[in-house]
Amino acid sequence: MAKKKSSQYTVTAALKYLQNEVLQITGYTKTMYQYKALDYFLSGDRKIDDRLKITARTNPLYVHRDVRDQIYLDPVQHQEIKKVAEAEGVKISVVLFQAVLNYTCIQANLLGITGRIINNDNK
Repeated sequence: MAKKKSSQYTVTAALKYLQNEVLQITGYTKTMYQYKALDYFLSGDRKIDDRLKITARTNPLYVHRDVRDQIYLDPVQHQEIKKVAEAEGVKISVVLFQAVLNYTCIQANLLGITGRIINNDNK
């Protein structure tokens, strides 16, 4: 079995809170949840939201991400994520954030907890 590579990425405080709510309700481990998020993203359209491509912190549409997280990627996952990052003109950490964001929004909607986070004022 190939050795997994550690990758770090940052998310918003609101996303982290919602992800933890989903984890608590579903009983998934964080690792299982992250892998499900990656599988879902990589089997989908593999697109990055334009707001996540903004790098100028002074831009009012910039998404402030300040909560660090970590994931272990196998070589195949890492290569696929790297391809997406190159195609979309972003870093691997942005692809990981988008994958977790997409999956968390879907899970929260299915669980009926989307109303718990109204906006991203958790700074």
